[in-house]
Amino acid sequence: MELAGSTGYNADSFSTSRAALPSETMDFVSAQLGLNGVAPSQLPSRKELKAENIAVFYLNSETNWISAPGNDKNILIWSSFPDNTYSDSGARFASHFEHIAARMKNIWMSTVQQIPSGYQIVITSDHGYIFFDSGTSFDLNSSDKQELNRFFGNDRYKKVEPGVPIPDSKYIHCLDGQDIVMIKGRVRTAGTGKAASIKYKHGGLSLMEMVTPWLELIKV
Repeated sequence: MELAGSTGYNADSFSTSRAALPSETMDFVSAQLGLNGVAPSQLPSRKELKAENIAVFYLNSETNWISAPGNDKNILIWSSFPDNTYSDSGARFASHFEHIAARMKNIWMSTVQQIPSGYQIVITSDHGYIFFDSGTSFDLNSSDKQELNRFFGNDRYKKVEPGVPIPDSKYIHCLDGQDIVMIKGRVRTAGTGKAASIKYKHGGLSLMEMVTPWLELIKV
């Protein structure tokens, strides 16, 4: 909001939206763009989007800039920032988010400010993250944790075939009429291998994973 005000954009509205179910990137792409099994980095080459007169840019670094498309095109920009910072060793400290805020000006310049005047701009996110660190997760007793680990493995959701038995646990939610089972809230399972050290996760059903920002702007 501060960047919008300082660079000549009016905020039409600011509210919240929801992630896809499960709260995974490719499920978001499937739900919002109708493209199954497509990663964000593949979006610029998709003929389906070109046929809809959509110019797509994927930015895998905050140093990347979009090029200005023709004024007759819709524009989709997918930035990997700040997702790509959550694997940093310093991501567990509050100062990490102070640095993100400082770096956001570069992202704003390379994306929003490159869009021609007259466009309505929507800024949102595919999902949020849940943060697991000492004192911020909901620890289970050993039997509950083992049961969830056997069923979910290192993930926070699972797609199941009809007839597959699902644990009778208050820590999971079965989506009505769908084949998806998700872990609820701050529940943390006992991950194995590399997953055991990951502090940020998504794919589950918590407020942090599901509630996303929705900001509408227009250049004045």
